[in-house]
Amino acid sequence: MDHRAIVLYLKAGNKGRLNIYRKQRQRFPLQLEFGTQDEMTTTFEKLRALCDKPDPKKRPQNNWISEDTWKIVWNMTMLRTLGRLTSAGRRSMKRAMWASLANDCRERTKRVGKSNRAKLAKGDAQEAFRHLKGWYRDTSETEAWPCKQMMERQTEERVELYRKRVSPRAPIPINITPVNILDSTPSDTKI
Repeated sequence: MDHRAIVLYLKAGNKGRLNIYRKQRQRFPLQLEFGTQDEMTTTFEKLRALCDKPDPKKRPQNNWISEDTWKIVWNMTMLRTLGRLTSAGRRSMKRAMWASLANDCRERTKRVGKSNRAKLAKGDAQEAFRHLKGWYRDTSETEAWPCKQMMERQTEERVELYRKRVSPRAPIPINITPVNILDSTPSDTKI
């Protein structure tokens, strides 16, 4: 052999310690007191203190998620906030959460299928199609094709939005002299 090599193994310790250290250094250690606040800010703070924080389980887009999945999510959040969530624990909890979400999705699909079969059995094909179209819109990333009534309404709204209006105030004064600008097609030599 004509080459020599030195093989060196560096052991840095626990990988999570460095991440914890970085997180601790990112927080600003001082809590600064607010100066005098105006009346609107104090009123807003009072109003914010009176409002309850909305429960994510009660949002319409989350109503299909089961209670078991929410328990996994809350447990993972609690452990992460306390700093007791290891990387292996996080991986296993994420796997459990995604498996539970997939199960919830299957259950939701079964429920929609049953309700559509019931509507079709009653002979209400139009309502079954509308129900299926709404479910497809909620579950997929793509948008459903717009219907004629929706396009007409959207066209009316845009015509109203972009129509010419009289300004409620005086026009903005122009304090420079206008310059003539050639608005013709340039010749090949200029290009």
